[in-house]
Amino acid sequence: MDEGRVEVQATALHPASPNPAVRTRAAAATTVRALNAGERLSTASRDYAVTPITAQQMSSELAWREGAIIFDGQPLSEAIAEIERYTDARIVVTDPEIARLRVGGRFRTGDVQEFFDALQTALPVSIRHTNAGLVFIDPRP
Repeated sequence: MDEGRVEVQATALHPASPNPAVRTRAAAATTVRALNAGERLSTASRDYAVTPITAQQMSSELAWREGAIIFDGQPLSEAIAEIERYTDARIVVTDPEIARLRVGGRFRTGDVQEFFDALQTALPVSIRHTNAGLVFIDPRP
């Protein structure tokens, strides 16, 4: 988060009912963590770790507010997963080696073609579009 303070709470289902359809949330929520500006909470594990994030990380993660997306060395497979959120096209990387290539740059979310053009310029790949809305990313011959 980039400003303010929040408390994150966890609620549990009431265990008394054997029928999951009629279980209710426990009356009291348990505070898990309090976060301040410049911190991130991870729900990947039960300890709900709070870690600081740098101004650069904050800028990258909030770039969507400005209609942008920033990659800083992520594997192409992760970049594709993020870019797919901004297009109706289905993107297919045809070679596992290409999927591991690292991607960096700032791209406009409303111009996915700019992303594809940059890939062809910076990486040893070629882009193929089909009439069916598929985009293939192939190794450059």
